[in-house]
Amino acid sequence: MIAVHRDGPEQQRRRMVDSFEQIRDLPYHISIAGEQDFSCVTKSQLLHEALKEIGVQSRFVTCSFYWSRLDLPRELMKLPHDGLAYHQFLEVQVPESGTWVDVDPTWDSKLARILPVAHWDGKSSTTCAVPILRRWYEDEKEYLVDARENCFDRKTARFMEAFNSFLASARR
Repeated sequence: MIAVHRDGPEQQRRRMVDSFEQIRDLPYHISIAGEQDFSCVTKSQLLHEALKEIGVQSRFVTCSFYWSRLDLPRELMKLPHDGLAYHQFLEVQVPESGTWVDVDPTWDSKLARILPVAHWDGKSSTTCAVPILRRWYEDEKEYLVDARENCFDRKTARFMEAFNSFLASARR
């Protein structure tokens, strides 16, 4: 069983933001061949667990998006990939107000020059990593349990490898 910490509102919000920043700043990487994965799915799961430990509720949200709506290099976009893809982030219930806000720890801060890196104050929604077409919540029948399996297959592996390389070079 996970121990739940009970802090005052300011301490709890600070812990929420610290957890978000630590997880956000894990270098985003999609696992292609069993290496460490820090994709949107993994980062959302890590943040969900971290928030649960400090007594904050969160729920998974999956959305669809088009790769073409991200400002990616033309040579990358020419590689075979599914134009429509899926992304996962969280809705977090703000303890003080009870409102639910979107929280997306996807892109690490070293990618700020090329992608919309989120910042969180523990009270309001963050920027979403991708332009959302449609959202699904975990309690909906259509919810996509594992977004990774629905958007990454053998056909797109070369695209994903090139995307990982593009991100790695952008961090330098």
